[in-house]
Amino acid sequence: MNLPKSVFRRLENLRLPEHAERSRLSSVLCQHLRDFEPFKRARCLGAFCSRACEPELSELTKKVQSAAFPRVNGSLLEYFSVGSLAELTPGFKGIGEPPSIAKNKVTFVSGDIVLVPGSRFDRQGGRIGSGMGFYVRYLSGLGDAVIMIGVL
Repeated sequence: MNLPKSVFRRLENLRLPEHAERSRLSSVLCQHLRDFEPFKRARCLGAFCSRACEPELSELTKKVQSAAFPRVNGSLLEYFSVGSLAELTPGFKGIGEPPSIAKNKVTFVSGDIVLVPGSRFDRQGGRIGSGMGFYVRYLSGLGDAVIMIGVL
């Protein structure tokens, strides 16, 4: 979907809560996800580093066997496992991602969960993100057995 950048900026500005409210809402969302039965059984969690307009979900990475974060590689998104959040470095648009020397690329399998950031989602699972198509391309290659959860 090709929307003007001004539309994306307006969408982000519509949902910028104060820091305390963002923290509260992030905690509530994390609790809901921890209580989700498939989350309890997931081998790997595909997480993301949040921007100011997104919930902070890093605490979830401590609740699974393995956590992986996306890294932009050209026009592609790839996931790499990390031992701790301290390994992440500023990448595309300053968003934290595994360093370019990371070699532990992740292939998600049945029962794994991938958290997908977005500005908006429709009832069919379509998303509006930042307009670059990284997630659209990546998600189209995942099998149906991988659980994808849209995060506003």
